[in-house]
Amino acid sequence: MKIWKVGERSMGACERCGRLVTTRFERRTVKLEHSHIDVPDVLVGVCEHCDAIVSIPPQSAPRLNACRERELVKIEGRIPQELDDVLSWLTAKYAGRLDAFRGALLRYYLNELAKSEEMPRRVKQLAASDVARSRQEERFHLRLDRHLLERSWTAAQAAGIEDKSEMIRGLILAAAEDTERPDIARHAALEALAVASA
Repeated sequence: MKIWKVGERSMGACERCGRLVTTRFERRTVKLEHSHIDVPDVLVGVCEHCDAIVSIPPQSAPRLNACRERELVKIEGRIPQELDDVLSWLTAKYAGRLDAFRGALLRYYLNELAKSEEMPRRVKQLAASDVARSRQEERFHLRLDRHLLERSWTAAQAAGIEDKSEMIRGLILAAAEDTERPDIARHAALEALAVASA
């Protein structure tokens, strides 16, 4: 494999110009197509005529692949207003910042769901409670790592959870229960999350 350096030149087919062009290698920020994540400082071949990115050398592929693996996806759904209040209460209890703590809390519990044998059954049971099944007036959305969502959703489905909104409702109630039990390790983890997201 040839190792390219900044300033070297090559040839490539430029889509914008519609022809074969001379390219020079530069470091640029590359936006991934599906996730729209910006990956900074990637060595790329740039068209000398229109300045568009024409090629990405093999040596830059690992950096882009690492970012693709950490690709963020969006999960959306509806929860009862009471559970939105529970999220606010949890944030206040741990003195977290509302927007940052909510996301960190839900990611933490999604990870617990994926790795714990008892958590999926517990979430399913909590999601069937009256408060979880009341009118779904509030929207929620969360960006998270695709692999985390896949792992947690697989565990949730195995426990009989039917949709992602049900999963989130059960997770919120699990967090509220755990907060009332300061003897368990999750309580300390929530305190650490609040500090990290402040």
